[in-house]
Amino acid sequence: DGKGFMLTTLSNNTLVNDFTRYQDPENESGVLFNNDATESETKLRYELTRFFGDWKLSTGTNVQYSRYRNQTVDQTNNAAFSTEIDFLKYGVFGNMTRSFFENSLDLSVGFRMDDDDFTQSENLLSTFSPRLSASYEFAQDWRVNGSLGRYYKIPPYTILGFRNNQDELVNQNAAYTRSDHVVLGIQHYFTPASSISLEGFYKRYSDYPVSVRDSVSLANKGGGFEVLGSEPIETVGKGRSYGVELLFQQKLSNNFYGILAYTWFYSEFTGFDPDTYLPSVWDSRHLLSFVGGYKFKRNWELSARYRFAGPTPFVPTDLEATLQNYPEVVLDYARLGEENLGVFSQLDFRLDKKWNFRNFAFDVFIEV
Repeated sequence: DGKGFMLTTLSNNTLVNDFTRYQDPENESGVLFNNDATESETKLRYELTRFFGDWKLSTGTNVQYSRYRNQTVDQTNNAAFSTEIDFLKYGVFGNMTRSFFENSLDLSVGFRMDDDDFTQSENLLSTFSPRLSASYEFAQDWRVNGSLGRYYKIPPYTILGFRNNQDELVNQNAAYTRSDHVVLGIQHYFTPASSISLEGFYKRYSDYPVSVRDSVSLANKGGGFEVLGSEPIETVGKGRSYGVELLFQQKLSNNFYGILAYTWFYSEFTGFDPDTYLPSVWDSRHLLSFVGGYKFKRNWELSARYRFAGPTPFVPTDLEATLQNYPEVVLDYARLGEENLGVFSQLDFRLDKKWNFRNFAFDVFIEV
């Protein structure tokens, strides 16, 4: 009837991860750890968008078939298992938006619910996730923006498909991780193509996976090259991330474009002790990034990308245990937060020359 439209999407993604750690890496002999895993997801999503006067309604549903298989040998933890699981994941969602007072106030309210037929701890109502956002123009070229939202995420397949030596799926009762977000900020438009904003954010996590072996949150692990979550866990952890972000954006205007962002933040999670927060592996405190460029005449373009991260925590090595188990490195999680890596900084330059033809374009570039 001309008052809306429908969108149906069918997709598949597959990840194959074959990872082996050897006692003698040079000759690839003496397997210490092997993980041969395949994850496959087939998704069907239907969305209906309708217009009711000034209101816009989007609602829909999704169904996902997940299949996961894994063969693991872990000599360090005396574990070996072969697993294969498949299950359906499904959800419903809805969202309504409208502008008021000649577009000076934009309002959006919505929800989402998810469930599956594999885990044993959730249902559609228990994952009800309301979201609310608003943007108000209180002066010419000035806006205040805010949002509230709750989000649920199913644990990764490495957790759900893990089996102990008795061939039991010990993590099948793992809960969905819950995250509550609060964002409030102010934005100023210099021109239709450029703006600057300052936002404060707070994220609170609950039911976060905690390692039974090491008694720390999985957010305090995963900084190395390893398979994360393939172990017994309990979803009893908490977490918090909060800070402020300054963002400047210049869309292509006067031949220049760029995005500059700086974030100051904390990222902390608990283990089995709900009152003791430890820094996560992402807790670098400072993040700075820039992407931009300038377009010259005759299709020449010079661009750059810069990234900076402050000192990131890492878990120190238990030297005595490592010497006994070498070349397997044993980490001392009791000392988490005592030491940090140095700062990370990287700058890339790129020079492009483009030729446009009737049916194609040819681009030659050099990047340093």
